[in-house]
Amino acid sequence: MSNTKKGKLGAVSYLNTVPLIACFEDLSEHYSLHLDVPSRLADAMARGELECALIPTIEVINSPEYQVVSDACIGCCGPVWSVKILSRKPISTIESIALDEGSRTSIALSKILMARHWKVSPACRQLGLSEDYRQVETDAVLIIGDRAMQDDPSFPYRYDLGEVWNEWTGLPFVFAVWAGTANANLAFLERELAIARDKGLHQIESIIAKYHHKHGLDVARCRAYFTEHLNFYLGEEERESMVRFANLANELGLTKTKPNLRFYDCQIA
Repeated sequence: MSNTKKGKLGAVSYLNTVPLIACFEDLSEHYSLHLDVPSRLADAMARGELECALIPTIEVINSPEYQVVSDACIGCCGPVWSVKILSRKPISTIESIALDEGSRTSIALSKILMARHWKVSPACRQLGLSEDYRQVETDAVLIIGDRAMQDDPSFPYRYDLGEVWNEWTGLPFVFAVWAGTANANLAFLERELAIARDKGLHQIESIIAKYHHKHGLDVARCRAYFTEHLNFYLGEEERESMVRFANLANELGLTKTKPNLRFYDCQIA
């Protein structure tokens, strides 16, 4: 790794990413960190502006040249809380839905669940990042990130996509992974990103104290989000889930090519 020119890493700018990057100091000598929403990070990776980024799972599936670098990830083993479909009527009766453009993985997951689990095929439109989801006229909306964590009584039906996936498949779900390009120092990143994750989780109480009010959460709800809803470890079940998700997305025409997931430790699925 050159000391004269820093590489560039990208990470999601949502609350769920904080434990993975709060201890970035150990990496900062080698890399600068760029924060953005998942879809924009994926675009920056595609343009070659980042060596490694925490990007939506669907982007790794669509980009066989990327490798999953680390066992640090953003996922869930049940309700995730920050990825929801809010609906004005029961999901089995919806005819239209607006999909948050912030995460392509969540969009793909929504389409899979609607087609294969709920057996509905509503008209879909994009929900802009700055658009007020409460003002849309569609029957339902997919919202992600911090704005999905606030209670909204104007939508009587709420579906947590992490919970629905888990109940349907029996598997956890992985929303985002660290993916690296061919010119990244993968061995270094594999080690350091895992260390950063472990240090962040070890300091989770200080992270909660620092960030909860910025996201409109009390301490108890913020702690529950980090310690009960989110999963930051990419294990065998998580890999199995990624493969299941990739195959379902491919069957529905949501991927560009046949899935070929590549993991840095040489396992290919």
